[in-house]
Amino acid sequence: MKTFALILLVAAQFLYYLLIAQTGIVEYFHSDLSRIFWLPLGGIIGTVLSARLPGSERQRLAGLLILQGVITLQYPTLSWVLLWLLGIAMGASAPLMVRLLRKGGAPVMGGALGLSYLIGTLLFTTPVAWRGPLGIGLTLTALLLLPWAGGRFRGSDLPPLGAGAIATMALWAFFDSALFETLSRDASLSIWRDGHSIEIAAFHLVGVGVALWFPLGWRRSRQLIAWLFAGAYLSYLLALPLVLAAVYPVVISYYNVVILRRLTRERELSRVAAAMLAIGWGASGAGLGAALSGGTFVVAVAALLYGIGHLLRVSRSFHLQRAESLK
Repeated sequence: MKTFALILLVAAQFLYYLLIAQTGIVEYFHSDLSRIFWLPLGGIIGTVLSARLPGSERQRLAGLLILQGVITLQYPTLSWVLLWLLGIAMGASAPLMVRLLRKGGAPVMGGALGLSYLIGTLLFTTPVAWRGPLGIGLTLTALLLLPWAGGRFRGSDLPPLGAGAIATMALWAFFDSALFETLSRDASLSIWRDGHSIEIAAFHLVGVGVALWFPLGWRRSRQLIAWLFAGAYLSYLLALPLVLAAVYPVVISYYNVVILRRLTRERELSRVAAAMLAIGWGASGAGLGAALSGGTFVVAVAALLYGIGHLLRVSRSFHLQRAESLK
């Protein structure tokens, strides 16, 4: 019962991030950065404050969910003050949600991500004006399940994340955000609105399953993610919607699992918050800015070079090992 409640709680909050905050608000304000700027600003402040708020982690999360629900009553016509407060609520709650995931292990992470990707894909085209009741329902679901959600801690603490690992994860989030925001607005290649929702949902589940049950380790995961991002951007440049609907969901799901698995094993909440500050708000915000300013082609070239670079490293390593074996 506790495990099932935890799966539903995390899935509900992930869906809120995707459908209400990320896509809903940006679409309602017509991608006007001068108006939606207050949301990421609040998110940065909230993430910094998440480890400094009074009370236990569950008490903090409960208070933030209540604030989120009250603000959602006014959705989507939010003033700059409400956007700022909503950003604070989401920014502060995200590291706390990661801490909750520590108690569930791979089954909870797989269930929560799989459920949120499945439902989020099917509801992606829901008009923004209809999402207010959905946001309230998702927030109430998370709040009501919070006392029941739990499990046994299954991870082992690792040394703190280094700057290089955080920078790599931030790069993935940047590539993802730029492509996602571009596709969301591209009428000629909108894979969600062109009848590919079933394929997208299915390949999201493939990405989650492969990442959780066939782990490759940090080095090989980086290589695979680099190649998948290169493939996704190449599919975008060549206007191949079916290929894009397969490759892009896999890389989204896969890299998010890799990040969450690492963050759930961080010992200190402040370190989780610091990593999410760079990955969730810094890199994602930069990707949004790149997409809205028309810089997607430049990002695509960078993603292709990133994938080619990893391919060349693997090829060089293979040839060196072969040369050593022939000595």
